[in-house]
Amino acid sequence: MDWDHARRILLCLRYGIGDVVMETPVLTALRRAAPAARITALGAPPAVELLQGDPRVDEVVGIDRWGVSHRWDEGTPAARRAIATWVADQRFDLYLDVHHAAVAVSRAIWERGIRSLEADEGAEEAAVAAGGDAIAAIKAAVRKGWGLDVAPELQTELHITDDDRRAAQALLDGIGNDGAAPVAISPVASLPMKRWPAERFAAAADWVVEATGRTPLLLCDPRGETGDRVLGAMRHPERVVRIGAPDLRKAAAILARCALFLCNDTGLLHIAAAVGTPVIGVFGPTIPWIYRPPVPHAVGLVGRDIVCPYRNTASLQPPGCWNSDRCLIAEESCIGRVSVRAVVAAMRRVLAPGKRAEPGRAGAGGERSGAVGLDPGDA
Repeated sequence: MDWDHARRILLCLRYGIGDVVMETPVLTALRRAAPAARITALGAPPAVELLQGDPRVDEVVGIDRWGVSHRWDEGTPAARRAIATWVADQRFDLYLDVHHAAVAVSRAIWERGIRSLEADEGAEEAAVAAGGDAIAAIKAAVRKGWGLDVAPELQTELHITDDDRRAAQALLDGIGNDGAAPVAISPVASLPMKRWPAERFAAAADWVVEATGRTPLLLCDPRGETGDRVLGAMRHPERVVRIGAPDLRKAAAILARCALFLCNDTGLLHIAAAVGTPVIGVFGPTIPWIYRPPVPHAVGLVGRDIVCPYRNTASLQPPGCWNSDRCLIAEESCIGRVSVRAVVAAMRRVLAPGKRAEPGRAGAGGERSGAVGLDPGDA
């Protein structure tokens, strides 16, 4: 591919929040390869919000502008006509990863007979099967499908605006804490089986209060239900600063000011790692050696493995229990096998004197080869 001749590029982003963050090394490589091109990033909210104001893209477009609500939404006939008109008006000369777009978008493009460069899913699967993590697999897929080399040293990176930094600083200035960076905690996850029990998050938050004197920041879901359960199980709920559901760029700015972030395997895990915050992720049916951010300041904890035919260990496809609200082989999800003791031990290591990373800087957690911990589940 002769990237120098590309003038107007449409990049169809991967769908989820974590997926978009993991794709940012590709975005960096694309901008370096085509510095003069106008790059439009098309994706689904809220993930696409992460690239607003990012210097690597010139325009960010959300599929919601056409009333398209999710990846498999075929859109109304009027929506598809509007998408086709928009595509024609934009005069793109290079289309990338149209198969990642919502169905309404991909159909509108392909019905016009437009050809695109697509990340090679076979190369992606082969990279995972060979022991690679998700980001390495995405790089391999782009290398094979686009002909774009994404350097191994390129890691995830998010652009935080000055306005978002000021908003985050104003929030933290208002909680006091004697200048010590807070510890952020989020019990949110998209699926029940990816949620470490709320009472265990509560125990971890109480440990932060009692053992470190730091303020726990609780990042909640929009309705606040998971936050209610955590606070209801705590001994010191009055010490917690509850943050509703900030937009993703503001959440990134807040996390960048924290000493540590404890969470499930979610998009926020990848956001925190991308802004350099030490992070501990609790994993269940997803595989930490695939999905843990591959940086020294990210730790993935997982229960001692059980034989499960539904776990996907050879590709980036979701586990077989993805659409179920319960474990398919046991009474409790495998995430319940991670103990409070294991999480507190990991938090203690990150926050230990001489090891604690400054907010927004890498430096805690352990080398990549030792950053996935096993726990017997004796909570």
